[in-house]
Amino acid sequence: MNNPVQRIRQFVTQNTLRVGIIGFLIGACTIVLILGGISMIFSVKNFRDGAIEYTSYEFDRITNDFLQVVNFNPREAIRLLEPAAVYNPDIFNRAEGYFMLAAAYTALGDTDNADKLYDEIINFMQDGISTADSQDFLASAYYQAFLAANYAGKDELAQQLYDEMLEVVPPLLNNLSNLRQNTEAYWFLFCAAYDQGEYTEMDIYYSEMKELITPQLYSLTDVQTIIDIYSMLTKAASTMNDTYQQITYYEKEISQLSSIVENLTYTPDIIRAHKAVATIEMKLGRPEIAAPHYKIVATYEPTSTNVYLLAMTYYNAGDLECAYKWFSELQRMDDSTSNYYQDIASQLIKSFEEMNLYCIPDKCCPFE
Repeated sequence: MNNPVQRIRQFVTQNTLRVGIIGFLIGACTIVLILGGISMIFSVKNFRDGAIEYTSYEFDRITNDFLQVVNFNPREAIRLLEPAAVYNPDIFNRAEGYFMLAAAYTALGDTDNADKLYDEIINFMQDGISTADSQDFLASAYYQAFLAANYAGKDELAQQLYDEMLEVVPPLLNNLSNLRQNTEAYWFLFCAAYDQGEYTEMDIYYSEMKELITPQLYSLTDVQTIIDIYSMLTKAASTMNDTYQQITYYEKEISQLSSIVENLTYTPDIIRAHKAVATIEMKLGRPEIAAPHYKIVATYEPTSTNVYLLAMTYYNAGDLECAYKWFSELQRMDDSTSNYYQDIASQLIKSFEEMNLYCIPDKCCPFE
């Protein structure tokens, strides 16, 4: 029989691997929209179908909870996200939510509901395209309608949208209102070429992104814009297997966010900046550096999801005492997602105790 440490590692690995299922179903290019929390305001048309409205920050928090919970209980994850997607006034946030819900339904084998959601995305994106009074968001609208058609198996419509996108968007490159919109135009063209197997076009868009966007990155000062643009650039580099450039972008993003975080006063920006740095440090295999950032996030926003991420980061850093402390804290929490983490926490705590590892909360793993 495995010893307690081996059982802990096996348990954590099994639960971590499940994340890949949803990521695969959502798609390589779409996942960066979700994980990066891109919140785009469609200036042309507001959709307000219900009394409940969600800010971009609230939507980001709910989607983060969804992406954690969906690996344990897809039905409950759907329940968490559905209101924030259906009643979202921003059609791009709504589309992101619908893509995530469709992926969860597909994981459950419910392709009928998934296809209905794809049809909804197609309808309101095409409506947005036809009534647009701004060019800034056409690339995103075309791509998301195209992707939904692809996922729904509507090959003829997908090809039509792709052809229209190639007619409309390339002439707009570098002529949109700001760096973010220009980056998005390149990114969505890159993604569409990837989905169509147009690898020569992919390489052209990627090369132009690096050449034209990268030199302007240090002019950015808005936290969410920094995160969004780097998310697109790093994902493009990853898709092209350009590991050197991907790591370079990661290090630049850490540096840029770290240079402004001390002067931030808006709490959501503080949380976003520290969470982004922590996420990158984890991708770079540096959990010991990520942990202090996740601790700040959990202090400002003590949700079960954030405490779980902090505990898991300490575990990955080999700091089992601090992991024990924060898994124990998770056991005492009561919010919309706590039930999904507490089973994991209780099993890990039991394994820690089998190793004679205990933690007196006020004495071990103190706050710095």
